[in-house]
Amino acid sequence: MTSPRKPSTKKPQRPTPKPKPGDGPEQAPPVPEYKSVTVKDRVIEVRKPTEEQLFAWDRILRKLEQMAKAVETANQARRLMDKCDVIINAVIVNEDDKDWLEDGQLDGTITLEDAGKIVLEALKAYESEIKGEPANRAARRAKA
Repeated sequence: MTSPRKPSTKKPQRPTPKPKPGDGPEQAPPVPEYKSVTVKDRVIEVRKPTEEQLFAWDRILRKLEQMAKAVETANQARRLMDKCDVIINAVIVNEDDKDWLEDGQLDGTITLEDAGKIVLEALKAYESEIKGEPANRAARRAKA
């Protein structure tokens, strides 16, 4: 005859959880540094345009310049201007400034050229950082 088993007084050991990325002391994400530009007497906070935005901006401006020399449809020009607007709004940080830009365009106090100055001024503000970046992916990786 076997005697009944006594309940164990030992607590079962749980495996130690592996640390997950992000565990440990909470670190706030780095705060992006924005620059201020002035367009039409308004100070606008801007972020640095990405390489892709700069590439698209340059391509759009070249197409618009070519269209000025040729007879193109209004729809093609409008599509290009819409793309410009996407880049301009991507560079602007504050929603209030985006609203100001849109309101000005609607009431005619801000032209597409004025709006484009936002990107051009952002380029000037970030010029040293943009020029200091390696030109291609391999160079950026080598730098890292």
